[in-house]
Amino acid sequence: MSDVDSLIQTIADQRIRICHLRFTDTAGHVRQISIETGVLNRSLFTDGFMIDGSAVPGWHAPTEPDPVLRPDAASSFVDPFAAQPTKVVFCSAVEAGTSHYYDACPRGTLERTLQHVQRGLGADQVSIGMELGFSLFDDVQFDQEAYRVGHRLTAMEAPAASGQAYQGGNPGHRPAARRAAFVIPPPDHFSDLRSEIATILAGCGIPGVTHGHGRGACQHVLILPPAPALVAADRLQIARYVVQNVAAGYGKSATFVPKPSRDEHGVDLVMSVAAYAAGRALFHGSAYADLSPLCLSFMAGILAHAPMLAAFTNPSTNSYRRLRPGEEVPTVLAYAANNRTAAVRIPLTSRPEQKRLELRFPDPLACPYLSISAMLLAGLHGVARKLEPDDPLDRNLYDLPAEEHALRHLPRSLDQALDDLDRGREVLTAGDCFCGTLIDTYLALKRAEADEIAAIPHPAELRLYWSN
Repeated sequence: MSDVDSLIQTIADQRIRICHLRFTDTAGHVRQISIETGVLNRSLFTDGFMIDGSAVPGWHAPTEPDPVLRPDAASSFVDPFAAQPTKVVFCSAVEAGTSHYYDACPRGTLERTLQHVQRGLGADQVSIGMELGFSLFDDVQFDQEAYRVGHRLTAMEAPAASGQAYQGGNPGHRPAARRAAFVIPPPDHFSDLRSEIATILAGCGIPGVTHGHGRGACQHVLILPPAPALVAADRLQIARYVVQNVAAGYGKSATFVPKPSRDEHGVDLVMSVAAYAAGRALFHGSAYADLSPLCLSFMAGILAHAPMLAAFTNPSTNSYRRLRPGEEVPTVLAYAANNRTAAVRIPLTSRPEQKRLELRFPDPLACPYLSISAMLLAGLHGVARKLEPDDPLDRNLYDLPAEEHALRHLPRSLDQALDDLDRGREVLTAGDCFCGTLIDTYLALKRAEADEIAAIPHPAELRLYWSN
C-alpha cells in the first residue's frame, strides 16, 4: 500500500476530521492551512492545494501565480494538541500547473539538494542527527515603546539577583549557574515535563528521544536519533512544536532563542551528518580518527564555507551574542576527534556505521531545511575539489593564547554572516539546489531583521553613555 493510500485509510479508520497542511516559509517559520478530511482525496497529493502566495513574506507578489502545497503523505502524524481528531502533513511548495519546486520553499530546496548531493557522494542516504537545546521560563515580559525598552524573564531555576529573594522554594533546589548539566530532581524541576515531551514525540513517530537538563539554569536538551535528512528536518519542526505546546500546558514559556540570558553560555543545536551507500558508511576509513578521504574533503568544505553557513545555522542577531570568543562556545573553525571546543567534532565510536561529523556551532533558531541543504552543499564542494582540512586542533580552543587568535572564527554578527552568504552563493546554486531568488529573499528578510534591531537603543548602551 502506498503512503497516500495508507494515510487515507488511517484517516477513515481513526475518523480524523481535520488535516493541517504545514509548510515552512523562507525565513524558517512554520505555517499551515487546515482542510476537512471529507475533501481530501488522492488528487490532493498530486495536484496539490493552492494558497495565497502574497500572504507569505518573500513569496509571490499579488500579480504572480499562486504556489501550490504538495503534501508528503509519509510525513504525517496525529496532532496531539488539537481538540478535533487531526492529522498534520508536511508540504513542499510547487509552481502552479507544473511539478517544479517553488524557488522560495525551504523544504523543496532540501529535496533538490539531497538528489544532487547523494549523486555527488555516491550515496543513497544522508543521515542527520539533532541535539536541540531550549530554555524554560515561568514568565516573559517585553516592553518596547518610544521611551521605554526592556524585558523581564522569571524562572524558578534562575539564580536570584543581588538583593532579591529567591522565589522558587528552597535555594538548594535550584541548579547552580553553569553547573546544571545532568542534575536530578529536585534541582531539575522539569524532568517530568521533558518526559512528557519525549512521550508525545514518540506518539508523533519520533521514538528513542533522549533528554536531560542543560548546562545552565533554565536550559534543557532533547536528543533526536539520526534519520534520513528530510525526515530529520521535519522532526525538528515537530519537536519545536511539541516543546512549546507542552511548556504552555505547564504554564511555562519555552524559547529557542540561543542566548536569552547574559550570564549563561546559551543553548545550541548540534547537528551530526553521515552518508551511506547500500548500508556502507562512506565516512568511515583509515585516515585521521578513522575517517575516509571523502569525509575529510567533505569536512574541509564545511570548514571553508562555515562563515557563509552561519547565515542559515545562526540566523538571528541574538545568535552572535552566543558566538563570542571567550565564551564556552565553538567559534574557532577547526576540527578534532572528541573535542567539543572545535566547530566540527568527530565523536569516538567503534562501529563504522556510526562514523559521523558533528557540527557544534548551529543554534535552535536555524531553519533545518536550509541549514542542512547549505551544509551538504558546502561539504560536496569540498569533495568535488578534493579539499584537505588543516591539521586537527586537539586542545581546548575556548582558551587560546594570544598568538593563536588569528585562527579562523565564525562571523561576529548576522550582518557579517549575510555578507559571507552573498559572496559565497555560487556554492549553493550548484546543481540548481538553491535558486538566486531564494538567497536574495532570505538576505532581504534577514537584513531587515538586523536593521530593526540596530535601530532600537539598548538599555545597557544608555547606562554606559548617559552621563558622558
